Amino acid sequence: MTACKEDVHGQVIGTPTTAYFWPSATIREFVAVSWEHRIVNGALYVLQATLAVVEERGW
Repeated sequence: MTACKEDVHGQVIGTPTTAYFWPSATIREFVAVSWEHRIVNGALYVLQATLAVVEERGW
């Protein structure tokens, strides 16, 4: 995502992750992608909360 944003033409390859590092690496990448798309995620969170309130109140 960073290479595309900086208009770098190339190929990015991941490397194997050791088992003990996998959980923290997965969480870090999830947070990074969520932050990269924070406007869309924020809108979806607001929509989900709104639908939950509407369902709870029976409107």
